[in-house]
Order: sequence, then C-alpha cells, then structure tokens
Amino acid sequence: MGRSHARITSSLENIELTSIADIDLAKAQKIAHQYKINAYRNYQDLLKNEKIHVVIIALPTSLHFEAAKATLSQNIVTFIEKPIAQNTAQAKKLLNMIKKAKT
Repeated sequence: MGRSHARITSSLENIELTSIADIDLAKAQKIAHQYKINAYRNYQDLLKNEKIHVVIIALPTSLHFEAAKATLSQNIVTFIEKPIAQNTAQAKKLLNMIKKAKT
C-alpha cells in the first residue's frame, strides 16, 4: 500500500514526498530510490530525522494507534487508512488528541 501512496503523492502539485518508512528496509530503499527520497526502517526514526508536515499511516491496523499518537503528538497532519484503530476506545483517544491540538 505504501508504494501506491508514494506514487499518488508524488504526482500531486504542491506536495513534496520526502521520506518513507518500512520494516523491510530494502523495500523502503527501492521506493526511496525511485522517488529520490529518504528511507527508514521505522516511523520513529523518520519522525526523529525529518521535518514532516503531513504523514500517511499505511500500516497494519494493529499499529495505527501508536503511530498516530506519535504523529499527532507532534502536531503533524495525519491521514490514517481505515479503520483508524483496532477499537472504539483507541479511536476516541485519537479524536481527543486532534481536538486538543486544535485549541
């Protein structure tokens, strides 16, 4: 799925694709080479080393919550594939983080 997001994002005007993370670093590097962007083995390193304004979370659903918490806590605009979390409680926590960031 990340490959599709990279392809679509790179074709948009006024959008600069800067980096990708994948637990399979070779896969991330292949995509990174194609789009001349940076590759990371995990989103934590990406967030630590890049100045990100917008992120697309294209992970297995079980990882959405922690990744979204990490990006939202840095006030990064976050797009999450559905479902946004594994359960309603996690989804509500993410929505509360978004509401608090707006105020």
